[in-house]
Parts: sequence; structure tokens; C-alpha cells
Amino acid sequence: MEPRWCASGARLCLPLRVSFSPDGRATCAAVGAYADDICIAPGAVQIDGSWPNNVLRFDLECTSGYTRGDNSLPPHTRILFAHAWLGAEPSVRPGTLSVIQRRLLVRRERRIIGTFSLERFGSKDLPPCRVYVDKRWVQ
Repeated sequence: MEPRWCASGARLCLPLRVSFSPDGRATCAAVGAYADDICIAPGAVQIDGSWPNNVLRFDLECTSGYTRGDNSLPPHTRILFAHAWLGAEPSVRPGTLSVIQRRLLVRRERRIIGTFSLERFGSKDLPPCRVYVDKRWVQ
């Protein structure tokens, strides 16, 4: 990321509905309003730690890139999600969003780009909201 990345304080607003499969895949099932131009590719999911203090980790790839003012992600950026999972429910505290970037053209490091909230829905429907389901952004 360039030094002036997101200097205005704009946040990445990317409402997603992610489904996890038993074989360790995280798939974007739908995106929310204002994100219908973003392509999300599936990634992997894993649980680290020991019960009752687990960490749910998953990643998704933003294949199309993302640009909103000075807040942007280049195409094919893998976004890493990490969220605390206490017992059978997600923690109420926000999780962290990060990306892997190169520093000084050699060193690879993880950079935190924001936070996210996680809600568990199971078989229930999502609360009333505008959600777009279109093959343009689901791969």
C-alpha cells in the first residue's frame, strides 16, 4: 500500500454473506448494497486455538479490486479475516481484517486494514436488507 492509502479515513464497506463448508472452504454467498461491482473468489477456513478460546480464520480473494476514493485494494488481493470464537458463539468484539504486503520489496508482512463484525445465522434467513446475488461477482 502506498503511504497515503486511506488518508481521508474512509473505511472499506463490504457487507458479505459468507458460507463455510465442512471441507474447509469459505465462499461468498452474497454481497450487500454498494458492493455489486466487486468480484469475490472463495478461500480457506480454519479454526486455531483450543476450546473455549478459538480463533476463526478465513480468507477471500478480491479478484476485481476495490476503489472508493483513496481507499482501494489492487486486483487479486487476498483479504484475511480473524475473529474470536468463544464456546459455541462468536465474540461480540470485532475481528481484524488484514492483507499480506511486501515491505522494501523483500519482506512479506501482514498489515491490518480494519475490523469486521460477525453474525451467525445458521439456517435462519438474513435480517431484512438489500442483498445482491449475481454471477458477475461470485466465482
